[in-house]
Amino acid sequence: MKRTLLPLWLLLVSCRDAESLNIPSENLNLSIHKNGRQTAECLIQLGSGEYNQLKSWFSSNERTWNKAPATYLPQKILRSENFKAALYPNYIVINDVWRQPFDMELYQAFDCT
Repeated sequence: MKRTLLPLWLLLVSCRDAESLNIPSENLNLSIHKNGRQTAECLIQLGSGEYNQLKSWFSSNERTWNKAPATYLPQKILRSENFKAALYPNYIVINDVWRQPFDMELYQAFDCT
């Protein structure tokens, strides 16, 4: 019985992690930070150009995540109730755990001006 439970448990754990890396189907709050302080905040609407670009990026990069070994001072943060994406010019950290290189052009598209 232990041999059957272990693969099932591993499957459930991996599904939970993959689930947390999906972009939620809802508006996202974007906050911009400089030197650890918030300088601006705005809403990224579900279905907007920025939202759709991010959704497409997530779809293309769903399998190459690594655990982030440390915490980082964010420059841009996208949030919803159960989702947090900390954006940096060269990488993204999801829910304070998963890190991956990020597209500079997409990073620059997220702004509150």
